Amino acid sequence: MCRGHAAPRAGQHRSGILTLPIARRLFLLAALVGLAGIVVSVAMAPRTGTATGVVVAVDSTSLTNVTAFTIRESGGRTRRFVMGALQNPTEFPPGHLVEHIASGVPVVVTWRDEGGVATAIRIVDGPIPSRDATPDAT
Repeated sequence: MCRGHAAPRAGQHRSGILTLPIARRLFLLAALVGLAGIVVSVAMAPRTGTATGVVVAVDSTSLTNVTAFTIRESGGRTRRFVMGALQNPTEFPPGHLVEHIASGVPVVVTWRDEGGVATAIRIVDGPIPSRDATPDAT
């Protein structure tokens, strides 16, 4: 008698996802939905970053109402930021940016992309450039 591939008996399953018990299929589905949720939330999270540079322009209607400002990074690139709700408005009042134009002391800007616009959410005084720095003679 030739043994072929007989149909599975009661309690036996063929391999494949469709033959997994319902509890395992539901667990696998839940895991895939959870993973998809994580991927979507990471992809949709607003992009944030920091930039350091010297303040070269401040757009304001008064000393306390700054709407935007521009910095020049060390490589020469200029970046414009719209003023958002700062996380540290008492530590760094927006009007303080004007003093940075005069002093040349850099600022460090933490920003968030809001609809394609770089929006400042935190500003702190940057490192004071060293006047004694000389290139290494190697």
